[in-house]
Amino acid sequence: IRAQIINLLKELQMRLGLTILFIAHDLTIIRYLSDRILMMDQGKAQLLQDLQNSTLQGALLSNRSI
Repeated sequence: IRAQIINLLKELQMRLGLTILFIAHDLTIIRYLSDRILMMDQGKAQLLQDLQNSTLQGALLSNRSI
């Protein structure tokens, strides 16, 4: 069911051009759903990054946790 919900969110995002605020620790899901991410640590924003054309994309692809 989790995968179905994630796929539905992605479909709605693409079809309707929705912006979705999605909070997760699972980098696989983050990479799948996100164009841009905000990384936080202890409740404070640490990094706001566009994943398109980003070196962070490679780092996220190679690491499962941050």
